[in-house]
Amino acid sequence: KGAVPSYYGDQDVLGAYVMADLELSEKWRMIAGARFENAEIEVQSFNASGAPNSNDGYLNDNDWLPALHFVRTLTEKQNLRMSVTRTLARPNFRELSPFGSFDNAGGEVFIGNSELVSSQIDNFDLRYEFFMDDGETFAVSAFYKDLENPIELAFKEGQLSYSNVEEASVYGLELEMRKDLPFLTGEYMRFTFGSNLSLTESEVDRNAQDFLLKSYRNPDIEATRELQGQSSIVGNADLFWEHYKMGTSLSLVYNYTGERLYSVSDGQLSDVYEDPTSDLDFIYSCLLYTSPSPRDATLSR
Repeated sequence: KGAVPSYYGDQDVLGAYVMADLELSEKWRMIAGARFENAEIEVQSFNASGAPNSNDGYLNDNDWLPALHFVRTLTEKQNLRMSVTRTLARPNFRELSPFGSFDNAGGEVFIGNSELVSSQIDNFDLRYEFFMDDGETFAVSAFYKDLENPIELAFKEGQLSYSNVEEASVYGLELEMRKDLPFLTGEYMRFTFGSNLSLTESEVDRNAQDFLLKSYRNPDIEATRELQGQSSIVGNADLFWEHYKMGTSLSLVYNYTGERLYSVSDGQLSDVYEDPTSDLDFIYSCLLYTSPSPRDATLSR
């Protein structure tokens, strides 16, 4: 029986952080901090005969990730939050390894790219939140993200692979709420409805050659496009019932993801889009240990 292509990966992350939480006044609070991370990722891939490939994936990054949050207390139950943070996204083993993996669902082969670099993301967030009765919340957020070297799935030279683009921007609004439903709610029971809706726009500049070639087939094509994998609308809704004394919970969860760019194509080929998808899940959970009341509900699932 012959060997198959494979890979081996190793990742070591050394991190340290400092944080300060300060009450600036009766109405203002500041949370500031920074995290340092040294990350070393090494991937070795092997061909079908078991011999190692020469183009290994390797990263050795040092990153500073600052964060600054301000919280303004509007009333006893209302807050306004403002934050500026830096986060990152590292390529995983599969993306870094020049190794072909087969997708059973789509029948496609994905090839990693050993030249990938990590993405840095500067985040700017503004959030209003209103806390109602016991555990009930309503919140609306506005966000903007500036991405450097985001990683995208792309169809190049006859195969699907991963590549960095120079920069991208993502911005939008998010609505959240959770509300108690009075029926089927009591001393030992809670019945809630929750929902979340994100409306997002993203933008990436097409490189000059890609724009020129695609414009031959489509003269109306724009010089910018969406970020690969980013939907313009994502929504979730759930009904959740829990009985503290019995240690039982039931959830009905609905998820919707709008159309999104599945893969970017080079040359004159059209980009590939994924149709909207919906999921409906029913979840039953039972705790091994039950609490006599909600006050003692320090439970492990």
